[in-house]
Amino acid sequence: MDNIERFNRTAAALFKCLYESFPTPIVRFDSESLCEAAGVPRTADARSMICETGATVKWLADEGFVRYNETNRPSGFTMVVLTHKGLVAMNRVPDAVTPTETVGERLKQLGREASTQTVAHLVQTALTLGVAAVARAGGY
Repeated sequence: MDNIERFNRTAAALFKCLYESFPTPIVRFDSESLCEAAGVPRTADARSMICETGATVKWLADEGFVRYNETNRPSGFTMVVLTHKGLVAMNRVPDAVTPTETVGERLKQLGREASTQTVAHLVQTALTLGVAAVARAGGY
């Protein structure tokens, strides 16, 4: 699994957890709780997800999709929640799916057996739609 595939899998699991808990922040969030919430068994894939969690959360926060209060370990965070931009991305309906199915709903339905292409498509769709919606709202 390459770095982009690991990022997409980790971001999809993170978005799923945060969308399901919104608006309540996840009090203590770390790589092990992400693997557990995503239903990832203790395998090489889980180890790669654990390695990517910290970097993925930080990148998504830098880009404005999530917010957290502080880190308590290299891959542990407190009070993690979707931002407005993240929620907009999760609530967007891509043109390619049925009119009532949002990106967040699709992520919630994904099983751990989801194909790499499906996960990548949903994460990229969420990031693109979130940026586009916020840009339009800001008059850009």
